[in-house]
Amino acid sequence: MNECSVESKKFINLPIVFIVACWIVYAFLYVILKSSETTKIFAGYLELIIMVVTDIAAFIGSVYICKIAIAQTKRIFVFFALAFGFVIIDDAIYNFIFYVLKMPHSELSNLVLSSYNIPYLLFLIFQVLFFISIFVYAKFSKIKANMGLLIPVVATGIILLFVFFFSINWKEGQLSLGGFYNVSDDVLGAVRFVVAALCLAVSRNRGLTYLFFGTLLAGIVNIILDFGFFTQDYHTGSVLETLLALSSVFQVYGLFYLIKTKSYLLQPQQLIFEPDSIRTQCAFWGFLICVMSLSVFLGVSIFLQQGSLFF
Repeated sequence: MNECSVESKKFINLPIVFIVACWIVYAFLYVILKSSETTKIFAGYLELIIMVVTDIAAFIGSVYICKIAIAQTKRIFVFFALAFGFVIIDDAIYNFIFYVLKMPHSELSNLVLSSYNIPYLLFLIFQVLFFISIFVYAKFSKIKANMGLLIPVVATGIILLFVFFFSINWKEGQLSLGGFYNVSDDVLGAVRFVVAALCLAVSRNRGLTYLFFGTLLAGIVNIILDFGFFTQDYHTGSVLETLLALSSVFQVYGLFYLIKTKSYLLQPQQLIFEPDSIRTQCAFWGFLICVMSLSVFLGVSIFLQQGSLFF
């Protein structure tokens, strides 16, 4: 039986359980190390090493697929390889500045801000191009007849942006360089969220499903963390940041699953369902209900300003 026809039936398997268990151990160790002034620097080194290693693994996996995949699939994964090439630079500089050198965000020069924000913007741009190219090369022929599928996804992205920009007690200037970078990050992040959500709903390949899931997890965490930067309630070091490592591992596992199953030999249209399939509709609406619930919960929490989202 064709691998592509059966692999989407089972999302949770032993490697996924192992990945989540390792993340729990990592998050616990991170909290322990961060709790003491003596060991806090080791938490920074741990974060730096794990993020850079997972980024490099994702870059290597993407480049390998680009070398051996069929022509159309190769063109898609070029964007993913470029994205992780830039995020290696971003994560290395970001984690070194904040977790090793312990430099306060408010005291960073424009040059230092740009040194990690520009690579991150390029990372987001290439990830958006990656998701869009999946539909372009897959010849998503029925998408025009199913535009209603896009409406709730786009609406969710607009809700997230509205909650983010109009409910925040801004303390970092929107017209400052840091404010510009954060606003740009979140606009691109919302676009990435929309296209990644649509890709997740129509994925018929388990490797791509893991990859899309990791991307969406990173998007949600980044929105919450950027909210903290704007309100200056967050000054790096939250245990929430360990979820970014988990999201990267999911993306790495997705890439290596694609390599293991030789899915790179499939045509792009064999990797996704058309939007009128029952499977797509069920996955799409189930996912959207969860995300919209999260959006409403986050919006109410921000408007009421009760407690802290960061710990």
